[in-house]
Order: sequence, then C-alpha cells, then structure tokens
Amino acid sequence: MDCLICATRARVAADVRNARRFTRNLPRVRNRGTGPVAHVALRLGVPAPVRPDVDGWAPCAGARESSEPVACNLGRLAAGAEVRLDLSFRVGVGTTVGTGKADVDVRPMDSDFNFLPDVNDADNLVRMTYR
Repeated sequence: MDCLICATRARVAADVRNARRFTRNLPRVRNRGTGPVAHVALRLGVPAPVRPDVDGWAPCAGARESSEPVACNLGRLAAGAEVRLDLSFRVGVGTTVGTGKADVDVRPMDSDFNFLPDVNDADNLVRMTYR
C-alpha cells in the first residue's frame, strides 16, 4: 500500500455567533499503490477545543466530535484514486486557542480496520499550522 496526504492553507473567519471558524484545505488523500485500500484513516491532531464543522466532513464517516485527535474513515480508495477534502473547524464562543502546529496523518487499513504497512510512510504525515 502507498497512501499520500498533502495539506495547504488555513483560513480563519468569525461566524454570526462570534465562534471562530477555521477552514483547512486538505486537497488530496491519494492511494499511490497498485491495489485498493479497504479503508483509509485520517487523523488531525488539533487541540480538543477545535471541532469539525459544516459539510466538508461528509466523506469522513465517523468524525468524532469529542475526542483528540479528530479522526475519520474515508472508506474504500481504489488504486490511483484520490479524495479531495475541504474541512472546516470551529472553536466555541469564549474559547481561546493559541497558535500551534498539528500533525495530520493518513493510514491504509484492511476490511477489519487493521492498519496496513505503507511502502512510503514519509508521505503519510504533514503538519498544519493553526491560529
């Protein structure tokens, strides 16, 4: 198996409730292997007050609202296929989150949700800056 993740920029805006929203573009999670991957686990190591928000999370089955890291299952990914995500996060009113870096990683899994070895682990992890 050979999965890849790339991350780009973060945008911050205030919504009508003055809760801060972060949009983190993860333009692609790609299976560069020669066979399909039954499940792909995506983990985002953001601080506990930073939670998934809005529709960009639709491809992420099981995104957990109350735990750290935020995790989701991207499901089956065919050989050569990729998933593009535009994920938004929110921080509640009155919650302070400083600037920092969070690890974002992707792992291939079999049909029983066991992690599979990846021939190039180096491209399974990126760091994103949040503020």
